Amino acid sequence: MRSGISFFDKTLFKKTVARWWPIWAAYLVLWIFILPVNLLMTNYIYQDPISGTFMAQMVITMIFALFAAMAVLSHLYWPRSANFFGSLPVRREAQFTTLYLAGLSFLLVPDLIVACLTALAVSGSKVLSAGQAFAWLLAAAADGFFFYSFAIVVGLLVGHILALPALYIAFNFLVALVVMLLEMIVGVFYPSFTGFSPAVEEAARWLTPSFQLGEVWLRTGDYVSAGNLLVASHSWQIKNGFTLAVYAGVAAVLTVLAFFLYRRRRLESAGDVVAVRSMRPVFKYVGALCAGLALGTVTSSIVGEDSLPYTVTIWTVLSVFGAQMILDKTFKVFKKWKGAAVLGALVAAAFIVMVFDLTGYETRVPDPADVESLEVRYFRTSSNLGDVADHLNFTLTDPGEIGEFTALHKAAVEEGDSVWDVSGYVSMELTYNMKHTTVRRQVSVRFDPNEAHTPGTAAAAAEAVFADRDLWRHAYGFDALEDALAAGGRVYAADYEYNIYSWDTVQNDPEKQYEYLHDGGTLTLLNAGDISALTDAALADFADGLIGRRRADRPTEYDGKARRTVTLAWTLGADSDSDFVEFALTPEAKRTYDLIQTLIPKIIQEQGLEE
Repeated sequence: MRSGISFFDKTLFKKTVARWWPIWAAYLVLWIFILPVNLLMTNYIYQDPISGTFMAQMVITMIFALFAAMAVLSHLYWPRSANFFGSLPVRREAQFTTLYLAGLSFLLVPDLIVACLTALAVSGSKVLSAGQAFAWLLAAAADGFFFYSFAIVVGLLVGHILALPALYIAFNFLVALVVMLLEMIVGVFYPSFTGFSPAVEEAARWLTPSFQLGEVWLRTGDYVSAGNLLVASHSWQIKNGFTLAVYAGVAAVLTVLAFFLYRRRRLESAGDVVAVRSMRPVFKYVGALCAGLALGTVTSSIVGEDSLPYTVTIWTVLSVFGAQMILDKTFKVFKKWKGAAVLGALVAAAFIVMVFDLTGYETRVPDPADVESLEVRYFRTSSNLGDVADHLNFTLTDPGEIGEFTALHKAAVEEGDSVWDVSGYVSMELTYNMKHTTVRRQVSVRFDPNEAHTPGTAAAAAEAVFADRDLWRHAYGFDALEDALAAGGRVYAADYEYNIYSWDTVQNDPEKQYEYLHDGGTLTLLNAGDISALTDAALADFADGLIGRRRADRPTEYDGKARRTVTLAWTLGADSDSDFVEFALTPEAKRTYDLIQTLIPKIIQEQGLEE
């Protein structure tokens, strides 16, 4: 009779579960109070009591998964217990699967019990359903499976009980932290740097499990009335469920990896910080680099930003020796200086490249002919008008308009930091979309307003952007309004808003006679003829460059004391989409301004707005 290889030992499983009962018992009791008991006692005092626990569930599961892994792997961290398990008449394969399943049961069994109790607690509810309880179970099980498997792998890479929680926590946040530190450091030497590409940011999120899994939540249907409260209806849907599936798949891969790590685990590594010899250089150099980035950044924030290259380099070298001390369990490590010298030289070389911009990153301006589209975001200027275009985002495809912005970008590169004492400025974030690549830059240029009409200056480049009426027609939306009117659309509503921020302005303001507008208010035009006349006046003033006209030789139009804005809402028909145009109104726009002054007393009288 052939004998098979056993992958499970019942006795070891029972003893492990019984020995570490405080872990799963605490987890169970905690969730019983959070969900079923809370639901029964509060009578749904919160709008969405089940989905509101999803973030807490992820955090709590992450913590207890660590406890479970530390418990079932604790025998590996002391020579006596490691030798004892090595002498058991149980194959390593059976030891691993038994211990792994025992630790996983610390999480999944309580999750199942809590879900069932929660389903019973809401069984008589008209708004909550058992399905929501089991949706919570699905998320909790996926989170537990991943975090537990992740902790097991980390636990098998180390040989010291304290190294497991330290590295487990570090690896959960390491990638996001490193990306953040690198963006801070690069931004110091490259002012135009806006951050890494969206692909890098997305990868960093996926490699930071606690962030990505924290975005999984339960979306419920419409809220319904339950006495004096509004609570979620029976319908529900797990949002970002794909994330759960991905991490569950990763957990399965980690489980297989853990199986082979356990089989090859050396009993002699008990007590070592890093149990796998091939991972010792990774711990030494990668860990030292991460420590150098973090400690160097913190130190430079205290000493001064100019010290950043020195602080990061010095801390990186010191961290190499520190890692070597941990690995060798001795302070006599300075004879092994070569690795620290090489890593320190590489870090110093990276800073030299950034300080002297040897890659040309800061001075590179794309050729307008290669740009398919240009996204302009966070557009800010010294020539403010106090309307929506002071904080503008728009996309350009016209080669001429793209050329104007590349000229402004080039002027910013050439001017550098030499003209910070002048009053004119433009700042913006530019995203150049080219055929095979995307270039993003944060551009800030200061200029002398007196040079606005001097060719080749930064002020002239800014004036070219300000004077392009086609660009601003699109930015404000006047092009869409004109197209809609030409297609038979109509402006169906018009508002005039007047806000005062300084009492000194009121004393000399022609509108102070109207009590309604003393401290600001909104007048709505109701008469179709008035709306049409206001629309015609605004279009004419815009065409003459009297509305939305910023000037490089005039630092500011809006002084922060008073603001007048006009909003025109238009539509193509009853069933079509509507849109609106909003712009600042200044006395310079004479047609529109004079018409408004004429209409104010009429509107106030017609609508009975006098105080």
